[in-house]
Amino acid sequence: MSWQKYVDSNICGYGDVTSAAILDINTGAVWAASKGLSLDAGKCAAIAKAIKNGDSSICGTGAFFSGDKFRIIKIQLHHEDNTYFYMIGKSGSNKFFYAKGTKLCVICGLLDKSITKKYMDGEDEKIVGDSNVLKRVDEIAAYLIASNY
Repeated sequence: MSWQKYVDSNICGYGDVTSAAILDINTGAVWAASKGLSLDAGKCAAIAKAIKNGDSSICGTGAFFSGDKFRIIKIQLHHEDNTYFYMIGKSGSNKFFYAKGTKLCVICGLLDKSITKKYMDGEDEKIVGDSNVLKRVDEIAAYLIASNY
């Protein structure tokens, strides 16, 4: 399985997510990441640990992803499956971070709104918003969970 394909095609390929990464849920090791994404092993491990254990202490310290500190505004069990944790974070007014865990990995998506992006939704052109990151990450997470990953 090419994890890079999920990042490049399935998460970022629509043009509505700035960058993404897939991390090992036990160690935070990077399985795949967007080209040019700067990831620190210790910071990725902290994200993976928080997602795996539902550790809300990360709300006090924040999460670091791609060189930015994100204020974690929510970490909780996903409402649909009640098994896997997710977290939402913001950095300033322009950056939005979302991560969701599966059995084996953490899927992370980042939106940098300072890079104005538009995408096509059917025949309509729309400006990218936070919900796009949620949608793309959740789609891949749901597929991996159904595939027992």
